[in-house]
Amino acid sequence: MNLSFKYRMSQKMKSLYTWFLLALPLWLAGCVEPVELKMPDNEKLMTISGLITTDPGPYYIYINMSSPYGGNLSIIDNSVKNATVTIQDELGNIEVLSQYQFGIYRTRAGASGIRGRVGGTYTLTVNLQDGRTYASKAEVMPAVPALASVKSAYVEKTVIENDNELPDDRFELTAQFQDAAGERNFYRWDWTGVYEVATQPWEYTETDIRTGRLVSKPKSCCTTCWVKDTVSAIRVSDDRLFNGNFVQSQQVATIPVTPQTLNIRYRVEIRQYSLSETAYDYWRVMEMQTAKTGSVLDPPPANAKSNLYNVNDPEEMVIGYFGASAVSRQVVNLNRSDVPNPPPLLDYDDDCRVILNSTTIRPSFW
Repeated sequence: MNLSFKYRMSQKMKSLYTWFLLALPLWLAGCVEPVELKMPDNEKLMTISGLITTDPGPYYIYINMSSPYGGNLSIIDNSVKNATVTIQDELGNIEVLSQYQFGIYRTRAGASGIRGRVGGTYTLTVNLQDGRTYASKAEVMPAVPALASVKSAYVEKTVIENDNELPDDRFELTAQFQDAAGERNFYRWDWTGVYEVATQPWEYTETDIRTGRLVSKPKSCCTTCWVKDTVSAIRVSDDRLFNGNFVQSQQVATIPVTPQTLNIRYRVEIRQYSLSETAYDYWRVMEMQTAKTGSVLDPPPANAKSNLYNVNDPEEMVIGYFGASAVSRQVVNLNRSDVPNPPPLLDYDDDCRVILNSTTIRPSFW
């Protein structure tokens, strides 16, 4: 495969997967057989993703049509509006999801909605208004071992930028757990962080359009916010190298140390998910695709094989995966005092509420 073709295909894959990857925060080395993606430049593909877990609902299903390469990825296709979306198990339990937002459907919350259980078999069905029907292959939910602990290690790093060596320190988090013996097990990890910021809204300034000078316009609110930080990285593994052993150091997260993230304290919740073998194959290809660096050593572009299909046209390519995972979790608190040489305090002369995913409401666990 020549390099220019490889680059074009890699860019096209990134375009197709972008919408799906944006939905991951709300839901996110075996033998994988990647399939080369071949399609017309202007073809739009159905994207469906979602996950049912052992946590109480609601669970979310995300539906959209991918944009052609170079198109506007923010546009929601009207064909996904008012779809009939159902999740059912092998016992005959079934729930029709409600349309939460355009292209997003969810189950009922808590005990009133369907809930995943280890050993249960789950199927997703999507009926669109134009008559198309999409379904997932049955997904059996494997058990997941409890996270015994999650350890953090402060690591000093540097990065070269414009010929200058700059600090790029971080916390590296590793998980410890007991893998079940005598069976193949597959895992995925993600995390959500919450950190507190203190800003200086009384120092806010604006540029005077007439003079071009900065003019002081102090704001009375707000100085203290809590910011939700959701991971976009994909981490998966199987137990081929540690089957039946106690895992001591599975890397699961990297938390950069910056004036914003460690202004005061950073609370991170690590989640460990069980995967079926087909789900692992899917996520493993996704991990390889999203970790590309642009190097000639990158793996060739490949299609992460979905478990979803068009009932009336099985040959249609569908992007995404409907999974069933048991979940184990651990919480770690990273404190500014844990850093030998902490970064300077956050200098942000504006209302802290303008920071993405921020709130002035103190979390119950803070």
